[in-house]
Amino acid sequence: MIRKIILVFLAGALVSCGSPEQSKKVNTDQPSKKIITAGGTITEMVNALGHGNEIIATDLTSTYPEAMKELPSIGYRNQIKAEGILAFGPDLVLIEEGYLAADVITQLKAAQVELEVFTKPKSIAETKTLITALSEFFQEKEKGLQLISEIEDDLEQLNGFLATQDRKPKALFVMARGPETLFMAGEKLLLLRCLNWLS
Repeated sequence: MIRKIILVFLAGALVSCGSPEQSKKVNTDQPSKKIITAGGTITEMVNALGHGNEIIATDLTSTYPEAMKELPSIGYRNQIKAEGILAFGPDLVLIEEGYLAADVITQLKAAQVELEVFTKPKSIAETKTLITALSEFFQEKEKGLQLISEIEDDLEQLNGFLATQDRKPKALFVMARGPETLFMAGEKLLLLRCLNWLS
């Protein structure tokens, strides 16, 4: 759930950055739409807001909830083409800012597909901002407030746990995209040691 996002933010100690104006509300005369999402964070939040059943296809980063893996895939970032998206006949495409190539976005707009762009969060505060923006877009304000409340409860429990520890826990983030394609992140990372472990 959204809690997984919070753990990643805390482990990685990511720096907050500003976010541009977020998207508008959906059309109230069309309660259910055929949605395509591009970006795992957005996909997870759309599901958490109760609209996962409207997603007809998504990208390769959208692996949670588990049911998203069973949907048709539009690909990954620069591999995604407008033709592949349009083939599914979506009513709405939700994407993370910078996820799709500019020419793909231009083609989707030219095809008169409703396209909404959201900023991918890089901090707890930005995560709450994105939840608020999506909950307003889907007119699910109460659900959005509930998700934010859950995040705050999780943070309170985490801070309570950390207060009982003598040392600050350390974490290493490893992203394995495939054979011989590994990305690692962490403060003062000992890359050589990590490579020795993997060899």
